[in-house]
Amino acid sequence: MVSEASSKLNGHRNLNPSLFTSILQRILRRSKLVTITVAADTPFHLQSRPIQLNEGRTYLAVTEAVGLTGQKYSGYFTVVILGTDSKEILRRRQWLNDFSGNPKQYSIVFKAPPGARFAVVGYRINLEETRASASQFRLCHPELIKLREIDDRDASETPDWSIAPDEFEVEMNGIRFRFHDPPGQLFGSVYWRNLLLDTPYEYSVVKHLAQLTKRYDSAEFLDVGAHYGYYTLYMSKLVGVSGGVYSFEPNEGYFDVLSRNVEINHLRNVRLYQIALSDKRGNVVLETSKEFQSYGLTLERRKMRSAKPGELSVPALPFDQLGQEENILPNIVKIDVHGAEGNVIYGMKNSLKHSVEHLYCELHNEMCDGYTTRDVIDTLQDAGMETFEFHGFRSKEGKLLEIRNILDDLRGDRMIYARKHCSERV
Repeated sequence: MVSEASSKLNGHRNLNPSLFTSILQRILRRSKLVTITVAADTPFHLQSRPIQLNEGRTYLAVTEAVGLTGQKYSGYFTVVILGTDSKEILRRRQWLNDFSGNPKQYSIVFKAPPGARFAVVGYRINLEETRASASQFRLCHPELIKLREIDDRDASETPDWSIAPDEFEVEMNGIRFRFHDPPGQLFGSVYWRNLLLDTPYEYSVVKHLAQLTKRYDSAEFLDVGAHYGYYTLYMSKLVGVSGGVYSFEPNEGYFDVLSRNVEINHLRNVRLYQIALSDKRGNVVLETSKEFQSYGLTLERRKMRSAKPGELSVPALPFDQLGQEENILPNIVKIDVHGAEGNVIYGMKNSLKHSVEHLYCELHNEMCDGYTTRDVIDTLQDAGMETFEFHGFRSKEGKLLEIRNILDDLRGDRMIYARKHCSERV
């Protein structure tokens, strides 16, 4: 697993992967693995005693974790930084989010801020939805991990991706845009971390879209579940003034950031909609629950239900109706709505048959509500589309796999890619 961690650093001009690997190896050689048991109904906590820090110095904490029984789990590996009065100053986390049953390594790099005197290393682990009453895990005991101070040479070559600015520039495949990300948002740390490691977020999808868009003189793109607008900004630049981008984000906080990102980039080919695309028209309440972890994030399940009188709600409607009303004929669609994918796709069946030629849909199988992965894929295939899993879509080595070979193994979050049979292949 040391090689996996170091491989993430390759390609960045300021990093020395072999040096970073040697640091991890030194730590893991001194850290014994312990086996613990987590009950299904009781979160597991394990933490070290306070560890002395030197203000202004850079530290590295690293661990390895694996679910021995293969049961799904979620949790975090964390470092809490304390002052002289033992009050918390700062907290750094890495989500433990691997569902494969294989060992996975996690690391946290940080500089002790002013006033920092101690740190506590620890874990919190839950079982995911499972019939098992308990499950076993193996991980490094925090008393043995502690924190390893990195010398000046190491510190200069090790990125501090835990502190992200609230606005920064993103460049990928020749496309540049400013990206505003409110302070304190964990999601932003993923964009920032990938930028530091010279691997754009969801790199394989970004690259695939760039190749695909070249085939269009005037591409129309739907960004459904746009969040802060990462794909909206990228595709706006990619399709140019001859194309169009239509972004849908019902969450008020996310929509405000999305709007600002469109504004600071002076985009004129983007239309924003603070509505929920669904399979029927009405006002809905988005019930969210932070139950899932993926790629360092807490994912919210978005369950839509009809609003009761007096409830705060957002308008919802099928895209087929909106598209007809506003004459929108999308060629390319991307969907990431954390549990409402089925609602969105059922509401655009006509568009899938007549205008959509390429569709990317991130499926969080555990979040599906009122439909199954099979239902979504059947709908796409009924519209005359070939379906694939976009395996490794967040890495640089993403590839398309035939869906029939992996349908029963759609655990965690996966990307489904669909294209019309007559579409030119990318």
